[in-house]
Amino acid sequence: MVMEEQRRPTVAVVVLGDIGRSPRMRYHASSLIEEGFNVNLIGYGGSEIPELKKYPGRISVSYVKDYISVTAQGMSRIFLYFIKVFALTLSLAWALNWRRPPLCVLVQNPPSIPALPVLYLYCLVTKAHFFIDWHNYGHTILSLTLKPTHPLVSVCRWVEFHFGSRAVAGFCVTDAMRADLNNHGLERVATLYDLPSPAFKPISDEEKAKFLLRIGELYPKAFCCEDGGKKRVNRFAQLSEIGTAELKAERPGLVVSATSWTEDEDFQMFLTALETYDAQAVQNKVIAELVVVITGKGPLKRKFVEIIDSIPWRRIVIVTPWLSAEDYPRMLASSDLGVSLHSSSSGLDLPMKVVDMFGAGLPVAALDFSCLEELVVNDKNGIVFNNASELHAALVKWFKGPDFKNPNAGNTFHKTYRDNVKRFASRDWHSHWSDIALPEFKKFVSNP
Repeated sequence: MVMEEQRRPTVAVVVLGDIGRSPRMRYHASSLIEEGFNVNLIGYGGSEIPELKKYPGRISVSYVKDYISVTAQGMSRIFLYFIKVFALTLSLAWALNWRRPPLCVLVQNPPSIPALPVLYLYCLVTKAHFFIDWHNYGHTILSLTLKPTHPLVSVCRWVEFHFGSRAVAGFCVTDAMRADLNNHGLERVATLYDLPSPAFKPISDEEKAKFLLRIGELYPKAFCCEDGGKKRVNRFAQLSEIGTAELKAERPGLVVSATSWTEDEDFQMFLTALETYDAQAVQNKVIAELVVVITGKGPLKRKFVEIIDSIPWRRIVIVTPWLSAEDYPRMLASSDLGVSLHSSSSGLDLPMKVVDMFGAGLPVAALDFSCLEELVVNDKNGIVFNNASELHAALVKWFKGPDFKNPNAGNTFHKTYRDNVKRFASRDWHSHWSDIALPEFKKFVSNP
């Protein structure tokens, strides 16, 4: 059995980020394994990687030290950046398997530096085949903190397109990005849309009630009743006399948003919309109270938690948990509306969080940008907004009156939205991946 595993071709899947929080690259890994490849995941640690338990013996992990998050007082940002890149280059090179190189290397972009040049040179030396999975552009993300005309942005842009053109094949997340890559001379790129994993799926009302009772014990501020709450009842759910979990008829609206707490998501816009909603809900009791769950980790989280705590909310409660890989899909499936503040730095990528929400059967309110219509269609499967005023209007539209509590009953717009979301969720990642990506890998192996 060991000899059989060793004979399987291996693909190195590389992401210079937290592997556990990189769902698309983990989905690549799962699909490769399902099609007969072994996988070596290479990236940062920090979060659980569910695939390690699912595919024992078929997947290995090589960790790279995260130098990018290191800070140093009294040192210029540019000088510190070059030190980090140098250290990261050494750490990545150390993590690569030089004795038994993989058949192929698939790397996420961004970040572009040092991943693309290091891995291209590695493939050149070891004769591995170089693949790129384009999620966005590193140079456009860098331009959020530096001026677009900064020399470092220009260097990053050159690195992306120069080494990107050396890949034997690539995948990207939208047709708009594929067209842009084609315009830059990168022709061997196919659109591979993000689609939800099987973990993201609708659940029954009883399953929602069980989850909300359990999660309420962890976050009593948001979920428990004013009497302190008991394990049998909270603001959303209760146990019946026979012990069956059920949703309460009178309950607040549940809004969920996921974020990496970075500059490309304007959470001040969200808070402004919520403040306006809160004031209106005080005056108009037809507008539901809200519990807002904002999940994720990132550099700006502490700043916004302080702002949230400083606001005297009256009809809204906000919690900012980090949900486990098991609880996050259940939270999406138990919520009434998702909110996406993703604003693409390039205007060419799509928010993975919306894909997950759709998989769980959850309609969204999403911030508009140039290619969002490839995923969210306004007034069909979601509400598209451009500013805090429009987001506030979307929240009022969704939570004015009791219809949001029974979205699958009657002839309401809530039901129409959810029906349209179900059509999206009927597609699955692995079938799509097998049509688009698998043939590219099979070109380099006869019998995987």
